[in-house]
Amino acid sequence: MPELPEVQTLVDDLNRKGLAGCTLTVVSIFWPGLVSQLPPRQFCQRLTGRKPAAIRRRAKYIVCDLVDGGHLLLHLRMSGRLHWTSFDEKRLPHEHAIFHFGRHQLRFYDPRKFGRLYFVNCTDTFFKSLGPEPLEPGFAAAVFQKNSATVRV
Repeated sequence: MPELPEVQTLVDDLNRKGLAGCTLTVVSIFWPGLVSQLPPRQFCQRLTGRKPAAIRRRAKYIVCDLVDGGHLLLHLRMSGRLHWTSFDEKRLPHEHAIFHFGRHQLRFYDPRKFGRLYFVNCTDTFFKSLGPEPLEPGFAAAVFQKNSATVRV
């Protein structure tokens, strides 16, 4: 399972590739169970023609904030990976989603089919049950100790 620093590395790589600002021309879903909360056709329609304004991480989710509102969330779970390829490369088995960006594609590869894709209007609502971000500047040992003292097992 990718750990938080590995997910951050993926986000950094996507940002280095210049994904923010590129138009998502086509979304192809090859395994409907990958998409949560929406029918796959509706999921694809909501994303087609949109541009990521920013790519960031929240917990182990990859978050693509879209220019005109809404958010694409990717969670790799146990065996998911992302492949950045040219548009003419043959699709591999277990590539269950392809996000087309002009001459390049971002492919969601997951042989165990545990990963998930979400389209949400508000990330605050989606992430409300998650704890604080350990890599943010305000996170310190004292904050962690205070917050963990209120948790009962």
